[in-house]
Amino acid sequence: AVNSVPAISAHVTDYARLYLWKLIQIADIVNCFYCDTDSLIVNEKGYKNLSKFMDKDRLGWLKVEDVSSCVDIRGAKNYTFGDNTRMKLIS
Repeated sequence: AVNSVPAISAHVTDYARLYLWKLIQIADIVNCFYCDTDSLIVNEKGYKNLSKFMDKDRLGWLKVEDVSSCVDIRGAKNYTFGDNTRMKLIS
């Protein structure tokens, strides 16, 4: 588009990826099983390491969406977490 500035969206995306990488480092990579655009699946130790960054009521802070003792990760956007299966369909 004539009035678009792709550098702005590229910077925002880059910043988000860098922030997610910093969270993985704080959790400790050995405690992080999966990451996606805006989420992490971590074990109990990773959760404890990230706890000071959690607040379900504050925008931009981490929150726990679900807890499970059973996770099956088959690939990107393809996993079962507890009783919930997520799989991005190919179109």
